[in-house]
Order: sequence, then C-alpha cells, then structure tokens
Amino acid sequence: MAKAVYDWQKASLPKSVGDPANGLRSATQVSKGAQLGQIIGDGIAAITFGRKPLSAWPDVVAQWRQAGGDQVAAELAKEHAANQ
Repeated sequence: MAKAVYDWQKASLPKSVGDPANGLRSATQVSKGAQLGQIIGDGIAAITFGRKPLSAWPDVVAQWRQAGGDQVAAELAKEHAANQ
C-alpha cells in the first residue's frame, strides 16, 4: 500500500501547483479564516451532495468575498508586493 501511495505522489507532484499564499500573512485570514473556510466547505458540500445546484457556486463565492475574502486577497496581494 505504501508503495502505491508513493508512486501516486511521485507521478502527481510534478503536475501540482503550489499555494502562492504560502509564507504570506493576512490579519483577516487569522481572525476570520475558520468562518471563510466554513463558507467554502459548506458550499462545496451542498453542491456535491445535491442540496444546491452548481449554479449556486457564484453565490457561495459572493458570500465568501463579503465575509472577508476580498480583504484577505487584498492583504495577501499587498504582502506579496512588499516582498518582491
């Protein structure tokens, strides 16, 4: 089993994309990260399990943005620009 997992990771890793926010800090992410994660997680679950249609995704994103997602994005962009 471990060999199969290793082989899968070895094959998948070159195709993966790193998180560009790694190493950056956002005060809003620290204070509201759990809430923002819950919004996205609940939205994905609702769509995946058929409680909401796929067309509800833009509403989930809008809720995330309004709850602090836009602020997180702005803080991370500012942090990234300052470290270039």
